[in-house]
Amino acid sequence: MTRIRSLSFAVALTMVFSGYAAAQSQSSGIEAVRQGMEYYKQYDFRNAAVRFKAVIADPLSFEYHGDAYFWMARTHTASENYDEAAKYLEHFIKTYPDNPYHPEARYEKGRLLYLQEEYEAAVIALNEFISAHPGSEYAANAFYWAGESLFALGELKTAQGMFTTVVTKYPTSFRAEAARYRMAVIELKYREDELLKLLKWSHEEYLNSLEGKRKLEETYAEVVASYQRRIAALNTPDSRDEIVRLTEEVRVLTAELETRETRTSPSGTMGELTENRLRALSAKEEALLLKEFYLDRLIREYEEKGK
Repeated sequence: MTRIRSLSFAVALTMVFSGYAAAQSQSSGIEAVRQGMEYYKQYDFRNAAVRFKAVIADPLSFEYHGDAYFWMARTHTASENYDEAAKYLEHFIKTYPDNPYHPEARYEKGRLLYLQEEYEAAVIALNEFISAHPGSEYAANAFYWAGESLFALGELKTAQGMFTTVVTKYPTSFRAEAARYRMAVIELKYREDELLKLLKWSHEEYLNSLEGKRKLEETYAEVVASYQRRIAALNTPDSRDEIVRLTEEVRVLTAELETRETRTSPSGTMGELTENRLRALSAKEEALLLKEFYLDRLIREYEEKGK
C-alpha cells in the first residue's frame, strides 16, 4: 500500500514537473517570438530568424508555432530570400487558418508574388485577399501592389484603375502618394506611346514620300527619254502627222491638270485627285512641255526647209 502511494506521489510529482516544464517552455516560446519581432523591427533579420526558428523547433511551444512561421516568412521576405519566404508562408496559410495573422498572410502572399515577378499570380492573390477582407487595414496596400503588378504586365488602364482606387478610397494611406506618382507615370506613358505612334507614322510617310519621289524621277526620266527618241524620229516623211498627234496629247493632259477632275470612288463618294496623282501628272506635264518645245523648234525648222 505504501509502495502504491509512493508511486502515485511520484506520478503526480512527474506531472507537476511536466506541467511546469511545459509552462516554462510556453513562456520561453512567447519570449522568443517577442525577441524575434524586436530584432525584425531593428532590421536585424539574422537574429530574428534564429529566435523564430527556435520556437518552431521546440515541440512544447506548439501554441506559438503559427506566429513563428508567419514572422519567419516576413523575415525571409525582408532579407530578399523569396523562395524560403514562400515556403514558410504557404505552410502557415495551410496549417494555421485560425491564426490572427492569417488575413495578413494572404496579403503578404500577393506582395511576395509581386517581388518574385510573378505578376499574374500576384494580381489573382491580391484580388482574392481584397474580396475576402475588404475592410482590412492592408486593403489599400493590396490595391497598390495589384496596380504595380498590372503596370509591370503592361495593363496600364487597369493599373490606373487600381491606383485611382487607392487615391480616392484610401486618401490617408501612406500608399496614396505613391499611387498618385504611378498615375502620373501612366499619363506620361500614354503620351509617350502616342508620340511614338506619331513619329512612326511620320517616318513611314517620309519613307513613302522618298520612294514616291524616286519613282516620279524615274518616270520623268523615262518619259523624257521616250519623247526624245520620238522627236528624233520626226525627220521621217510622216513627221507632220506625228507632231499633230503629240501636240494633241499635250493639250489633253494639260487640260486634265488644269481642271483637276474629280473621280467617283467605289463607295460612291466624290474626292479630289490624290496628291501623288497630281505630282505624277505634274511630272508628265513638265516632260510634255519639254517635248512641245522641241516639237515647235522642229516644226519651224521643217517649215523653213520647205520654203
